[in-house]
Amino acid sequence: GLAHKSQPAYTEADVRGAINLGLEHGTLAPTQHQMLDAVLDLNALTLKDIMVHRSAMVGLDVNTPPADLPATLGYLAHSRVLVWAGNADSLLGILSVRDYLKALAQVASRHEVNLRAHLQPLYFVPETTPIGHQLRQFLSLRKHLALVVDEFGDVQGLVTLEDILEEIVGEIADEHEPALAQIKPEPQADGSWLLGGNLPVRDANRLYGWQLPDDNAVTLAGLMIETLGHLPVQGEACQLAGLVLTVQSKRGHRLERVAVKAG
Repeated sequence: GLAHKSQPAYTEADVRGAINLGLEHGTLAPTQHQMLDAVLDLNALTLKDIMVHRSAMVGLDVNTPPADLPATLGYLAHSRVLVWAGNADSLLGILSVRDYLKALAQVASRHEVNLRAHLQPLYFVPETTPIGHQLRQFLSLRKHLALVVDEFGDVQGLVTLEDILEEIVGEIADEHEPALAQIKPEPQADGSWLLGGNLPVRDANRLYGWQLPDDNAVTLAGLMIETLGHLPVQGEACQLAGLVLTVQSKRGHRLERVAVKAG
């Protein structure tokens, strides 16, 4: 007979249903409901806009000594981890930490667990994919992590289901604040401007007369990641075009607020 196709844990209908339920019970304001529902058809942002930049990707070396694996996985603190041989140029697969722990429970020694035997295949998606479409893909394929590639098939970064959901939730949480991209905020006491990390670099240059480079990075957050070569921690800063950019607040991978002042 036909092989039974397992259903995804959450379907698009479930997501829409949860949204409608929230509206009925008054936990979601109508505007939030509209925005949540629109997310399922969201075409404004692409994966390139929200991905974790290649330079900020973390992974597990397949040759990590077995004795060090639990500590390393604990330090990486992700439920799914990229596994590579040396660096991101030699990606091998994705390790579900739960799968590793399950395998560990069945053997007498850590040395008996062969990492390669427990890897899930890599999943590649184009950087031009709208995030609403990728959300549906993640849900229907029951995948949680994708590698983002450019038109030549080169890995540019990674995106997770959580990143997309966070982007959606983040935008809703920000709804009650002024839209930072549309208005010119007041300078802070120290003379810095507090801006959304998702503010396009070109908009910032136009609004404030700055000369920040806008040839590669689209947003202030992207510019900081690109300049530093890694995902900055809260409070980390970089100097560019006579300005100092500092990460004011983070939510997950997102640089939510960036403070900019003359350097």
